[in-house]
Amino acid sequence: MQVFTRDYFQGFSNLAFVRLNYNQLSDKGVPKAVFNVSTLLDLHLAHNQLTSVPLFNPQLEHLHLNHNSIESINGTQLCPFSLFL
Repeated sequence: MQVFTRDYFQGFSNLAFVRLNYNQLSDKGVPKAVFNVSTLLDLHLAHNQLTSVPLFNPQLEHLHLNHNSIESINGTQLCPFSLFL
């Protein structure tokens, strides 16, 4: 699978794990918010051709992006919560 629609995963109400390693995914075939699913806890996107970090829900516990071509990372996007209490 190399192309997704923006709402591809929205019909899966109990989706917790997505493993798409080694699928030649690129930013062109992956809409920015396709993985922004409220129940998603573990997202594997390693060994693809992504150049940007996709949007995801704040409850995501594990994000695997190793072996891609990520050009930059927005730290506020990855961790939008204040670390200071």
